[in-house]
Amino acid sequence: MLGFGLCRAAKRRISISGSVRHPLEVTQAMLEKMAATEVHLNEICANGEFRGVFKLLGVPLRDLLSLAGIEKKDTDFDSPVDLAVRVTSSNGQSVVLSWGELYYKSTAEVIVATSAHPIFPNKSINKFKDKDAYRRMMDILEREIRFPKLVVPPDRYADRSIEAITAIEVVDCCSDVGADPSPEPYSPQVTVGGEGRPPMTFGDFSEADFITATVHVVGDGKGYHVPTLTAAYRLKPSLSKPA
Repeated sequence: MLGFGLCRAAKRRISISGSVRHPLEVTQAMLEKMAATEVHLNEICANGEFRGVFKLLGVPLRDLLSLAGIEKKDTDFDSPVDLAVRVTSSNGQSVVLSWGELYYKSTAEVIVATSAHPIFPNKSINKFKDKDAYRRMMDILEREIRFPKLVVPPDRYADRSIEAITAIEVVDCCSDVGADPSPEPYSPQVTVGGEGRPPMTFGDFSEADFITATVHVVGDGKGYHVPTLTAAYRLKPSLSKPA
């Protein structure tokens, strides 16, 4: 059994709302009584900040969503695959996870953690040339973590692993889009938007901008689809340009 005394849990409640049948609040005590999963997290952020290495114990986020019951409302497309989940902390920081991340990838790894155990280096300070760097690392490993904490281990960087979360909202981003009964639905353009930058609309694509990708599709309806080659547009170069 891992020891978790170094990281104290705050007594907080998490609201679960949005496109669910039963909006509810989950307390710290409720989380601690649910079946737990252990994950490993290297907390290195995209800006290079190191926030420690931990073993964390908590409840898979998908299990909490199951308690509330996913239900899309007032839409012609009743499949949940286009839903998103927004998680917000006590200081107003929000991160978003797609439906596929929670249900079609490493689904049990994304957890709401209630406790943690730092992973200390095996070597003592005497083995380090930079003694101050060692002490800074130890201070980070021994820091207090504010629970409940969203943990997203599959991410390359830990920016979405936020502490002191207070709200989980299931978001239907396209509730006003009707179902297209045609066998080959088509959209002439796509708009990408978000906080901090104006919307970008893509419609006139050049063949030079496309790459060929092999897509493996496994769904709830038809199950496994054979691998298919598809033309894909690389959005990252365009989105990386200053707004």
